[in-house]
Amino acid sequence: MTDPSTRPPAAGGRHAGRRGGSREAGGGSLWVTGRHPVEELLASATQRARKVLLSDAVPGEVRSSLEKRARDLSLPCLTCPRREWERRTGEREGGGIAAEIAEFLYAGMEEWASALPETARVFLLDGITDPGNLGAILRSARRSPSTAWFFPPTGRAR
Repeated sequence: MTDPSTRPPAAGGRHAGRRGGSREAGGGSLWVTGRHPVEELLASATQRARKVLLSDAVPGEVRSSLEKRARDLSLPCLTCPRREWERRTGEREGGGIAAEIAEFLYAGMEEWASALPETARVFLLDGITDPGNLGAILRSARRSPSTAWFFPPTGRAR
């Protein structure tokens, strides 16, 4: 994965989904939910969280680990009642674990493709409707020498 400041914006529509997917948080941000997606986000060198939000239902050992990681990254780590967590994130799944990130910027296919270097390696993803499958594909793609990923505006995981 390349540095986000040099990578063209993702094409297509918004990512939204459960089981670790992202949901709009309003005000130009998204929520990444679920323990493993949030842990991956906090370990990422290319994507930075704005804050971590935990519900009071998160087990103590998991809470301590996430609070320490957030503290190491100088991120706010907030705890709230489960119902408040659901209201803020718009999720009912995710184990009460979420991280807020900046909303993705999207471009049209032509604009996106013209911004790619000639030697770009691109994943074109179409018809992937299960958020769990999409997450598995993207985790695998991150380990490949790909330059970018394309998600069409329809027929994608939500």
